[in-house]
Amino acid sequence: MAGCPGLHRLVAIDLKLGRFKPEHEGQMLLYLRYLNRNDRREGEETPIGLILCSILFDFGQKHSGLHAAEPKIGRNIK
Repeated sequence: MAGCPGLHRLVAIDLKLGRFKPEHEGQMLLYLRYLNRNDRREGEETPIGLILCSILFDFGQKHSGLHAAEPKIGRNIK
């Protein structure tokens, strides 16, 4: 791939106001299916998605294939 020698997959980023809702996951899966079928190039890995919510994720929620990371903004990251 010309221009991006280190990029081997598409990344969808969805910014949401408020807390995470289960329907956000379904919407992201639609985006990823579309990217995989229509925009993925030969040699690329399957697309991945990031859902970024403005209010902290409830780490007690369980969703299929969904992983949450504690935000590090404003903290001393080493």
